[in-house]
Amino acid sequence: MNKTNKLFFLAIFLFISIIFSHIFFEDTLGGARHDYIFHEKFIILFAEDFKNTFDNYGKGDLFARNSPVFYIFMSLIYKAGVDLETIRYLNIISVLLLIY
Repeated sequence: MNKTNKLFFLAIFLFISIIFSHIFFEDTLGGARHDYIFHEKFIILFAEDFKNTFDNYGKGDLFARNSPVFYIFMSLIYKAGVDLETIRYLNIISVLLLIY
């Protein structure tokens, strides 16, 4: 088995483990649900009031350690009519692309 095949099987195994974790609500560190709720708040805020959220991003209650680009992109998808649960699934699938 060459190196490319090993990497392919590793990527598939990692992706399957993410799907398994999602189905069975596995959260070993206890922070995944909290992170989802945190990100969900910013996605909705950027979708509903972009200017105010962008102006106040990083201040007070809108403090985040991530770049607002992720939230802006996700808010555009949300405004296009994609619900938050579907965005969650798209995020899981995007992990496979990042591994590749």
